[in-house]
Amino acid sequence: MIYKGIFILALLIATVMSCDVPGTIEIKNDLKQQASVKISYQDKFYKPYILEIQPLKKAEIRLGFGARWNEDYSNHYRNEVIDTIYLTLDKTEYYCETEECKADLFSEANRRTKKKLRIAIDTKLIDKSFTKM
Repeated sequence: MIYKGIFILALLIATVMSCDVPGTIEIKNDLKQQASVKISYQDKFYKPYILEIQPLKKAEIRLGFGARWNEDYSNHYRNEVIDTIYLTLDKTEYYCETEECKADLFSEANRRTKKKLRIAIDTKLIDKSFTKM
């Protein structure tokens, strides 16, 4: 009976310790106007993510349980998965499709945890990384 209790306790601990949370991209709108963000993929089979983010709010994209924002995953995601990132502020449209631009967004500096990447949309990021359409 004692062995059965120990076995159940060990199984419970192993189950709790193996729980995983999905990797996410958190996009924060630091501007005082609504932002629309569209992320399109190189594999056209996947539908693009489209987020409407209210001023000074944030939205989140859940990627899945295998997403961990280490250097290898970040490089793979920005260079082989993401095609173009579109940003619309009021009537002004911007895009980001170069490797340099995507490197600014999916960088080590934006990693908050191994499972979360945070991109803050502000005038500095727009001026540095995005191209006006």
